[in-house]
Amino acid sequence: MKANWARAASALMRIKGVKQKDLVSLFGVKTQGGVSHYFNGRYSITDEQLRKLAIFLGVDENYFTIVNLSDTSSVLDTDILEESLLILSRFAGIDDEQKKLFFSIFNQLTGERLVEVYGSLLQAKVQKEELLLATAVKLTTPLQSNS
Repeated sequence: MKANWARAASALMRIKGVKQKDLVSLFGVKTQGGVSHYFNGRYSITDEQLRKLAIFLGVDENYFTIVNLSDTSSVLDTDILEESLLILSRFAGIDDEQKKLFFSIFNQLTGERLVEVYGSLLQAKVQKEELLLATAVKLTTPLQSNS
């Protein structure tokens, strides 16, 4: 099973069109196969490599360190999500047939993909908010005059 950082990185790489072979020098290996060993967990990745990978992929430099804090539970745990949806459907009075249909669709989407997409969207939201804040600061900072 892939580590959380590897799943999140793979999702970002697909979006950005980055291949493992593009990361050879970043990981300090000679081939794409060496990079693959990191993604498959044969080699352990360092915090510095996670930071460099984040910068290379254009996300906050702590993004993968945060995502990788726990390899046993995801940022969004799919089992907890599924249980939450089941409880909410009971409170909402949704009948068994509708629940079966919903969870059939949910399971087709697969939990891991949901976690990847959620992580990517969350990171995009954070980046957008940071950009808006930086823009607001620039707009509210008085211009210095040359007088």
